Amino acid sequence: MRYKKGLVTSAKQDKTVIVTVHTKKMHPIFRKSYRVSKKFHAHDEANECKIGDEVIISETKPISKLKRWKIDKIVKKAFDELGADVIEEDTKAILERKAEKAKQEEEKAKQEEEAKKLEETEEKVEKEEEKEEVEAEASNEDKESNSEEK
Repeated sequence: MRYKKGLVTSAKQDKTVIVTVHTKKMHPIFRKSYRVSKKFHAHDEANECKIGDEVIISETKPISKLKRWKIDKIVKKAFDELGADVIEEDTKAILERKAEKAKQEEEKAKQEEEAKKLEETEEKVEKEEEKEEVEAEASNEDKESNSEEK
């Protein structure tokens, strides 16, 4: 009889849970190990499994079209004694990446805002300089015209 250890990913059906089993395989040419996931429909007679539970399933005779496995035992419940969720490491990593990406986007938006403000201030300074130049030219022309009149 075969046994597999996996994580309950769905418990919506009556007396049926979907267990995801992760296995590591080695690539035949490149010799790099990679993770393969496979989902199994398993029979849960007491409806006691919840999403996130770590379970051991065993092979059994066909129960329905897809169910060929049954829950042997629950290794780890999804909730610890304090009631906090026990989240799979992959899920934690995904959440951390999302948070990091959000921070990077915020920083990028701040940098863009600062760049826009800097451009606006530079434009204002340029306009003021142009006005001063125009005024200086006008005052020079007035002085020249006044000296010509005398």
